[in-house]
Amino acid sequence: MAGRMLEELSADEKARQLYQAREKALLDQKSAMVYQKIKLKEAEEKGMQRGLEKGIEKGKKEEKILVARQALQKGIDIDTVVDITELDREEVEKLKESIEKGSNTN
Repeated sequence: MAGRMLEELSADEKARQLYQAREKALLDQKSAMVYQKIKLKEAEEKGMQRGLEKGIEKGKKEEKILVARQALQKGIDIDTVVDITELDREEVEKLKESIEKGSNTN
């Protein structure tokens, strides 16, 4: 009788330990999923911010090129255009060449 009671108590203890281990595993899994969702959202927001910043920079660059083109077409010298637009001299020279090629084809 005492042996059987000991077996039942031992079985109950093992069952309790198994139950607790299973509950812990489920909570850990749920926690990991929540953490992944948070990290994914942070990554998406960071990516969107980077994309926005790149878009703004691209727009600024395009505006500088437009101003440089207009200035060169008005006959403003390359040095002045470089100073005003803060574009590289080489880029302004290439822009001037493309303008000159375009006017030669007319």
